[in-house]
Amino acid sequence: MNDAPSVPLEPNPLASVSAFPWRLRGIQLATLACGAALGVLAMCARPALPGGLWLGVFGVGVAAAAALGLSERADGGPAARVVAGRQLLWPLVHALVALVVFWGALRLGVLGVIHHQVLVLALLVPAAFLWLVAALAVGVGRLGFLADPERPLWRRHGFWLLALITLLYLPRLGSFGLIDCWEPHYGEVAREMLSRDDWISLWWAQDGWFWSKPILNFWAQGLSFAALGVPVAPDQMIQSVALGRTPQPEWAARLPVFFMALVGQYLGYLGMRAHAGRLAAFLGALVLATTPYWYLLARQSMADMAYVGPLTAAMGCLLLALRASPEERVDSVEVCLGKGGPRPSISGYHLLFAGVLLLVLPQVLYLASRNLTLAWGDVPLRLTLHADQVFSGSTGNCELPGNAACQLDAAASKIPLPPLGAALIWTALCGVLLWLRRGERRTKRLCYLAAWLFVALSFMGKGAPGVVLALFTFGGFLVARGRFSELRHAELPGLGLLLAAVAAPWFVQEYLRHGSQFFERLFIHDMYLRAFDHVHDTNKGDDTSFRYYVWQLGYGLFPWSGLCAAGVLYCVHQTLGEHKRERPSEIAGTEAARLSDLTYFCVLWQLAAFGMFAITGTKYHHYALPLVPPVAMLTGVFLAALVRPGADAHRRAVTDGAWALGACAVVILCGRDLAVTKQGDVEGAARLIQLVSYNYGRSWPETLDYSAPLWVLTGAAAAACLLLIVTRWRRWAAYGVCAVSVLASVWAIDVYLVQIAPHWGQRETISEYYRRRTGPEEPLVAFQLNWKGENFYTGNNVPAFVSSGKKFTDWVESQKQNGVAVMFFTTEHSRVGTLQRELGSPQKFELLTDTKLNDKFVLARAVL
Repeated sequence: MNDAPSVPLEPNPLASVSAFPWRLRGIQLATLACGAALGVLAMCARPALPGGLWLGVFGVGVAAAAALGLSERADGGPAARVVAGRQLLWPLVHALVALVVFWGALRLGVLGVIHHQVLVLALLVPAAFLWLVAALAVGVGRLGFLADPERPLWRRHGFWLLALITLLYLPRLGSFGLIDCWEPHYGEVAREMLSRDDWISLWWAQDGWFWSKPILNFWAQGLSFAALGVPVAPDQMIQSVALGRTPQPEWAARLPVFFMALVGQYLGYLGMRAHAGRLAAFLGALVLATTPYWYLLARQSMADMAYVGPLTAAMGCLLLALRASPEERVDSVEVCLGKGGPRPSISGYHLLFAGVLLLVLPQVLYLASRNLTLAWGDVPLRLTLHADQVFSGSTGNCELPGNAACQLDAAASKIPLPPLGAALIWTALCGVLLWLRRGERRTKRLCYLAAWLFVALSFMGKGAPGVVLALFTFGGFLVARGRFSELRHAELPGLGLLLAAVAAPWFVQEYLRHGSQFFERLFIHDMYLRAFDHVHDTNKGDDTSFRYYVWQLGYGLFPWSGLCAAGVLYCVHQTLGEHKRERPSEIAGTEAARLSDLTYFCVLWQLAAFGMFAITGTKYHHYALPLVPPVAMLTGVFLAALVRPGADAHRRAVTDGAWALGACAVVILCGRDLAVTKQGDVEGAARLIQLVSYNYGRSWPETLDYSAPLWVLTGAAAAACLLLIVTRWRRWAAYGVCAVSVLASVWAIDVYLVQIAPHWGQRETISEYYRRRTGPEEPLVAFQLNWKGENFYTGNNVPAFVSSGKKFTDWVESQKQNGVAVMFFTTEHSRVGTLQRELGSPQKFELLTDTKLNDKFVLARAVL
């Protein structure tokens, strides 16, 4: 990794106090102002500037770099080493080329212009991403930031973890339609955000303002849509199927969730590695990556991974902080850009606060842009200062039935604190944080700050659960282990400032615009009442007691279900056994103490998550997702004890093999429930899709039968668990369980999920509409639907009648009088009879799709 020699350490003329003259500070301040101005102008330009997103990204990047340099202490200590810029040249070139290839492949996939697109993207996208990862790893290695720098890339567990996740999750990420009900719901909100050019007040098709979820998932999807050129205008999303193309906006919708899951898994791996070693950490991450709960939600653009991904990353950083010495300092590297040239510093401090700035600056610049408009379409250019203007309605669809009128929302536009003033407040808070921590280089404190940054992101993902789980786990650990001295280093004021500067701006601005209605919907209805009452609960007739999530975890962890239970019990047994055998003073700082710390932390994490969601009145299957990472971590420790040669001390507790019989039995029971359908119960295979869906009583397509592959996977996993009884076969049997879990993941991700998607979404039926229509004069009408797929895939250019009757029949008659001769209708199969009756006596009525294509929705054509 460090094959190029480092530049000899030389005195850096910029390292002394006198090296930061006011002229340099002035240049940095001017650069900050120019970058911020470019970002604001890109955001307030009307009409939007060509390449406005990239101009804004460039401006924010310049401003962030200048702000970071401006806040740097002039008397910072000397760098640990100096690296010549030429050593980083080739890794940087490779990274840029790989990034361009990665972006280009996704851009072409969104446009749908590649021949054999599914196969090409399945090969090209993961290859380009792994190329990018390898190039970055080489660059980071040459900077000296990798642990054990002499270890080659192909021997690094972390690299193989990233490779595994990429090869499992990425190949067909966007090759199937959005799955009802959550994906098209949230995708439509993100589409409207771009179409309306309002990244604060969210709109939701015919349902008006959207206040049910915080902002992170929508901002991430919106940026992805903009970066990949998704056509978000009305009637454009997949309209090009009529030209024979295969547009796949699903790549852009799901890509942010993939990255959130990836970051969470990798930082969780790093935190666990500090306590349990590389092998156990890798195996724990493997367990997590191959559990249905995790891999299904890593391919769904839902709010759950938007908070559990950052939450897992935060917990990984907390584990790193708990392991770090109070006086240990991060390395600082100077990059020499030529003789006598600048030597920018790079360290953990710079990476952390660069991340903070890249999260805060876009928010404050966007707020500032709400009071400005750059009119550049005509000469001369005009930059005007005005009050905030908030418009309601779906741009381009305001006259369609079901949609509200597009008009200025006077109440939301007249707020006491203008967005520009709010931007100054959040900028000041971020500036205070930077100023207070400008000289911080202690590893422990930086890890705590990184953890709190991810906690803030988790709060932006789904609100209170991310903050509550992190603080309860951390506080419980300090009490259980008696480590109250950690509070001196825990940077709790930093937590407050990060929550304020990173997470609060959107919440505050929404409240300023929409007042108590926003607060009551998000915090009272969708947080408080979901916790203490039943809101949209779809578990009628099911047991929602204590066993509810135990029941769902059995399916959500398959085929690891039995070994996960054994792994948790094993770690608890080992921890209690160590305390009985040794005095605390004798095990402090040892491997046993580190494993005990990890066990306490993970068990408390599980108790916090299980307790929170077990007492919650509203229960969905996917609410148990936060339980999965700590279970996987402890299972990794258990697996490492089975496969590590010579680890006799760790095998004493598992020599009798009773746990193997128990694990085998649990796998068989869970696999049986998935493969067999009991009389009066849901289809067995439906239990997997129900882990990420909403309507648990939804019918199962008669054309799909997965009992055979599920029985095969169950039998293979059970046999591997049973072989663990034999001591000399345990290592290979454990590897066998890993192999079965990877195989099960590949089948579930690339076969099961892809094949059921047409029945759980509307991409296929609406694509058929675009192929069949002669032009936009033949409209598509949504009849008694409110699943939002009909809105997303048409860009909301769809007359929507959630309930029919006289309003519907009068509208059809008015369209007939206006010369509309043909109409298409999307509805559910069960409602076709009602549709025919309300249409009266059309000249012709035909169904264009059947239950083989989509078991839920149907496309009909009527000649009026």
